[in-house]
Amino acid sequence: MATHKKKEWLHQARKAIAGLLMLGIMALAPDVSQARSAGSPPEGGFSIPLACGELRPCIIQFYMDRDAGPGITDYRCGGVTYDGHKGTDFRIRHETEMRAGVAVLAAASGRVVKARDGLDDVRSEVPADGTDPEWIDGNSVVLDHGGAWQTRYNHLRKGSLQVKVGETIERGSVLGQIGLSGLTNFPHLHFEVIHKGRAVDPFSGLRFQNKCGHQGHSLWDSAADGRLVYKEGGLLDAAFSSRPLLAPDIRSGPARLRHATRETARLLFWATAWSLKPGDWDRIAIVGPGGELLAESNQTLVERQDDWVRFISVPRPAGGWPNGTYQGVFEVKRNLGGRESIVIDAIRFIAIQ
Repeated sequence: MATHKKKEWLHQARKAIAGLLMLGIMALAPDVSQARSAGSPPEGGFSIPLACGELRPCIIQFYMDRDAGPGITDYRCGGVTYDGHKGTDFRIRHETEMRAGVAVLAAASGRVVKARDGLDDVRSEVPADGTDPEWIDGNSVVLDHGGAWQTRYNHLRKGSLQVKVGETIERGSVLGQIGLSGLTNFPHLHFEVIHKGRAVDPFSGLRFQNKCGHQGHSLWDSAADGRLVYKEGGLLDAAFSSRPLLAPDIRSGPARLRHATRETARLLFWATAWSLKPGDWDRIAIVGPGGELLAESNQTLVERQDDWVRFISVPRPAGGWPNGTYQGVFEVKRNLGGRESIVIDAIRFIAIQ
């Protein structure tokens, strides 16, 4: 009897120890239930949902937020996102490009289940009534791809929609154009992947607000994977102008000064950038034909700047501009891995003769 009780005690002890070990392993392991991938996307993956290339790069202003709390983190554990963001924001440089027309494309074949148009293209910081989610999305299209997959395309340009509810369309079909409708303060496409009613990160295949760093798999097709390189900020545009400008003028897409004469009243050089970080050091300058510094301004950023505008100008000297080539310079330096690196180095030229 004593031997039987001893065996039973040993059996229970082993079970308890095994249970404790399992609890420890589970505590250290990722939350598999929360980090579960959404599965295979339709047609081997999604295509890039807008017309971009060498002349118009695919700029991702914001990735999906992967932090479940009040903080932010993108799928690479960086900060190129904002709190609660469920999609991927593909931006263009300014409103001049928007007015010229930038096509939004179907990322996969599917059926149109929503198509809303008619909202104006205006920069908006706060919802008009504070409650209407339809207004927040702006003009939008939703496609159903079967297998519980959908994609959403928000902030389209007023009057640009090319599809109607109920239509079946092919991958790459034009849905509309990038716009400024709804809650947005820069022209862009909010692209959202949805699986079984929940937002999914196309860069990892994981559901909204899974922690960054979990292993998953891309939902993009091979062509998109090769082009959508992760970046933490960069140059949007830079050019000379001949008239005084303010930040809103530059964001809307100012006229470029292609040629100047000795009598041009002013040389103004401007630059715009996206996703600059606190601690970044930037410099903007105008350099004369002999290498002389005509104007310069530099600073260290103390706050994050998602849509950064810089400009500097020089009035015409009393005797007119000397002939030669003038340079506009914009650069941003950042501490990367303990060393300072240049993340933006833009030089523009203009000749006076």
